[in-house]
Amino acid sequence: MVDFPYKRANKDIQFVFRITLPNGGVLLSEIQQKFTSQPTLLEDIFNQQKTTTQEILLYIPKFKMETQFELKTDLEQLAIHDAFDTSKANFSGIVSQQNNTEAAAAATNVIMTLSCAKVQQPPHIVFRAERPFLFYIRERRQFRASTS
Repeated sequence: MVDFPYKRANKDIQFVFRITLPNGGVLLSEIQQKFTSQPTLLEDIFNQQKTTTQEILLYIPKFKMETQFELKTDLEQLAIHDAFDTSKANFSGIVSQQNNTEAAAAATNVIMTLSCAKVQQPPHIVFRAERPFLFYIRERRQFRASTS
């Protein structure tokens, strides 16, 4: 799994573009079936991940994805009604930006180890998405404790 953070607009909220490359021979349909049959599995995996930051060589194909959703019914089931009532809706804080969504790769320096007076650089990790892969755009919240 590889995460690429998006530029942060809010100090407490971080969006990341995550790429997951299943093991060779594992079909995406098998993974989808597992996630469908075990609804909390994906979130459990995200929560259990131990992350490290290091430099990688990433190879993914260029792709574009477009879709349309009808969300009114789903949002109303979540008790969101004012957004669809013109007398109550207030969208004055929304700003339209016509920029494409691009994840900013946050590269960091690789820590070098000193051994027997020789400087050795760890090999780059190579991530090649040369077979079907999964990707997610997800929110990662940064919770801060406050004292009053």
